[in-house]
Amino acid sequence: MIRASKKINNQTSVSNNACSILYIDVPEFNCNMTQIENFCTDRFNFLNEVMKLKDTLLVQKQSNTAGGGEDFNILLKRYLGSEKEEYKIKDEISHYCLRLAMCDSDDRSWFISAECAFLANRLIDVSSIISSFKGFGWSPVSQEEYKQHQDDLNYLVKKAKLDLSEVNNTHFYKLPFQDIPKLIDSKKAIIIKGEAFIFTSNFKDMIIHTFKNYLEFAMDRVKADKTRIKEEFPELIQFFKTIPRPGDGTTKPQFGNNKQIRKEDVAPLSKTSFPMCMKVMYDTLIETSKLKYEGRLEFGTFLKGIGLPYDEAANFWRMAFSKRVSNTEFDKEYLYNLRHNYGLEGKSTNYSPYSCSKIISKIPTIGLNQVHGCPYVLSLESLEQKLLELGIDDFQRIQILEATKTSPNVACTKHFNYLHPNNTFPKLINHPNQFYDQSVDYYKGLEEKKSAKQQSNKDENHPVSEK
Repeated sequence: MIRASKKINNQTSVSNNACSILYIDVPEFNCNMTQIENFCTDRFNFLNEVMKLKDTLLVQKQSNTAGGGEDFNILLKRYLGSEKEEYKIKDEISHYCLRLAMCDSDDRSWFISAECAFLANRLIDVSSIISSFKGFGWSPVSQEEYKQHQDDLNYLVKKAKLDLSEVNNTHFYKLPFQDIPKLIDSKKAIIIKGEAFIFTSNFKDMIIHTFKNYLEFAMDRVKADKTRIKEEFPELIQFFKTIPRPGDGTTKPQFGNNKQIRKEDVAPLSKTSFPMCMKVMYDTLIETSKLKYEGRLEFGTFLKGIGLPYDEAANFWRMAFSKRVSNTEFDKEYLYNLRHNYGLEGKSTNYSPYSCSKIISKIPTIGLNQVHGCPYVLSLESLEQKLLELGIDDFQRIQILEATKTSPNVACTKHFNYLHPNNTFPKLINHPNQFYDQSVDYYKGLEEKKSAKQQSNKDENHPVSEK
């Protein structure tokens, strides 16, 4: 159970609405790791979508054309919830957790930009919430001030190409000039006695700029405190390592260490380095000498991706089917498709290994002896049975089953971490070949440490004598 509470006393003059929008006060919350994983995963995906659509959303909403507001609201409901209280809790917890996760990450700048893009969509109607920010030294211009400085303020009106007769004091706000360097540089503000006067329409840019600076400062503070947090909540920090990079899945992944394997290597590797989806297909193939077309395609491209060349693959599949078909029958029924997968037939398309997202989308038809697909999207009973068959202990089994409620990828990553204790791989598993590559690197690292230790012991037992 994770509990956190922190108050920033010098911001008490700011309303709850402003605190919530700008994430000034860390809320008191009491939640478990499954909730945190779920909240963070949803917010990460939400921010990814906002960054993809930010230009379209803002243009549509500002021009009042159809789609912008609807698209943004759909994203909000899909990822952060539709109920007010649910949204508030999920919004705040996920923001502060991702702030902690990203404070020392290569994706820190992306996170800040994404949060600013999210805020920009919230601030389309600035006038309705400006009053919430009085604690920042921002205040409306009174009628007396407007009349006193009207000649100067008219400069901004003319620059904006507006009709002077349609403008009054309600169109202006004043604030500390050091808060708006960009608006001053672009001559969208005037300075009178140390205070800057700006149009309400420019207020959104100023709020976003202030929020960006605040978020950078706040993340620096969190980074300085992360060692303590790591000691207090180690499971939280471990989860943060699994958060993917922004845009993961949008580019074609590159896997493999350019090392080829032989057909004899497949069996031992299946025990140490295959993800569950591939191990299930391998075990079924060896036991029954059968694998349906989609399974052959998924498993075959995986084997190709881990370095099994065509000639070895042909011998592997021929041997795997030998209980059921002769060599002649195999060549007639299966060899063409295998050659096709390796780009040796048809249009010479060299098929890539399936990603997790592609495998998850291909749910096998029940009752037709099909075992391809992602095991983490099965019923909990079926998944638990497979975990039992693999010898996963009770505690880890519960952890993996709980993780499926967040996402199949999180569950697979937990399985990887169970099989590879104390590994240093930070990324969420989103590809079977990524699972394999990281596993091979893990065992390679163990062997190197073992060899180094043996060499060290040898040197200690047989010191080189000085001549």
